Amino acid sequence: MSKVSVIIPTYNNPKQLERSVDSALTQTYRDIEVVVVNDGSTVDYTAVKHKFKNTTSVIFIDKENEGPGLARQLGLDKSSGKYINYLDAGDELLPNKIEQQVKIFEANPDVIMTYGLSMIDGNSNKLHRPKLNRETVDDLLKNVLEVRKWHTSSPLWHYKKGKYWSRLFNGEDVLHDFTVAIENRGNVHFENKIMVNLVFDNPDGGLSNASELSKNHKRFVKDCLELNLSMQSKLKQAGLINEVKYAEPLAERLFHAAMRVNLTGYKNESLILLKVAEKTSKSIIKRFELLILRLIISLPFNNRRPLFQLMYKIRRKLLSSSIHQYRYI
Repeated sequence: MSKVSVIIPTYNNPKQLERSVDSALTQTYRDIEVVVVNDGSTVDYTAVKHKFKNTTSVIFIDKENEGPGLARQLGLDKSSGKYINYLDAGDELLPNKIEQQVKIFEANPDVIMTYGLSMIDGNSNKLHRPKLNRETVDDLLKNVLEVRKWHTSSPLWHYKKGKYWSRLFNGEDVLHDFTVAIENRGNVHFENKIMVNLVFDNPDGGLSNASELSKNHKRFVKDCLELNLSMQSKLKQAGLINEVKYAEPLAERLFHAAMRVNLTGYKNESLILLKVAEKTSKSIIKRFELLILRLIISLPFNNRRPLFQLMYKIRRKLLSSSIHQYRYI
């Protein structure tokens, strides 16, 4: 039996953390270690540490606050499992989640990540991003670039250890998935079963102070630029920037990122993203859309949201709208 490491970053939510640890320890798959990384919390964790102090498979690590990405990276560095599950504090793994996913790896050696459906607040009729309705195996890199269909708590990963997490507060999970896909090249497997319960009951805690920083436009724009430019750079370094199945989804991501950044009032940064999108795309349709976007951004007024929304309505009726209808303005 191969060991599975469940890595849980936590910030100011000891009660929710306890629920997550319990869900990992009660898995039908038994060879599991739980690595909890306390990312500089300002509340007391004594009670939850005491509960698990005699459980040798639970490791607690305290660190200064640097964000969820670096907390997960430290957990990965300290882990010893063959397979990795990143679990957000508060979320719950359903009892046979890991057992099912390990079997998928054993049957599919080309798969480096497998995920299932995630329900919200225990409601099986309320699912997180249910884009697929049947079992599929596909190129992980292409899936990450097109649209991230999974929540961070859902996948089980099988990859060589490395430095995959960044200090981003926004989009750190997307950059992780992309970096893993670039460096480990393999497939993603989707199982059409509910495997995780996502619980949203702690607005003041959870993943470091990401919830506060996500409201900070300056930080968001900085992270958005770093995320998207890093993806373009890594794709170029890997010699994949001219492959249509990767380049066009990336151009689409940059297209949406330029709009979102522009809406926060950062015109110059949105033009940087737009320029990279123009260099990336080989599609005549996409280049035309990017030209229209550039014209809208150059208009001498501030409220461009109605025009961006009009673009979405038009795109849904055109061929290009078949790519990514998941990022709305």
